[in-house]
Amino acid sequence: MRTRTAVVITATTVVLGVVGTSAAVATDTVRVSAGASGVKVCLTKKNVVVGASKKSRCPKGSKKKAVAVRGPRGLRGATGAQGPAGSATAYGVVSADGTLVTGSPNVVSARRTGTGAAYCVTFRRPLPEDRLASALATSNDVAAVAINPDRRTARVACSPGELVVWTFKNGEPGVARDAGFQFLVP
Repeated sequence: MRTRTAVVITATTVVLGVVGTSAAVATDTVRVSAGASGVKVCLTKKNVVVGASKKSRCPKGSKKKAVAVRGPRGLRGATGAQGPAGSATAYGVVSADGTLVTGSPNVVSARRTGTGAAYCVTFRRPLPEDRLASALATSNDVAAVAINPDRRTARVACSPGELVVWTFKNGEPGVARDAGFQFLVP
């Protein structure tokens, strides 16, 4: 069992008078032992905390008492109010075969292009390139995800206004590998 030194209030006296209220508090440093069932303290018959020995034994005439013991879990609270609508232009999840698993209302479809591990995400209205350039994508299956490479050098069959996502093999940067991913266009 571990022992800790803690500052504990050992006596509190409150005197109420006709004119006002005054309080006196005495503090002392006592040794308490902390175990799995809370913090153990030594209490006298008058509920005064007294110091334990170095071996965590209570002095004669006092008893060890567990305080700060975690009780049973309480009832679940009420559901909170609906938060404000998000500000993302588009978001979604795409599987490794290019199927759109889920997406925001303005995401129409996704497809694997057949060029390496490149995917195109189509929107109801084409998005401006500056908006696509700030898109984010992640994958749990691959080491890297590249978004919107230069269409002239990447030779990807995605139309302007579509999001282009490349996925790469874990541990081998530059080696394309099909993988599912999540995306967000702010």
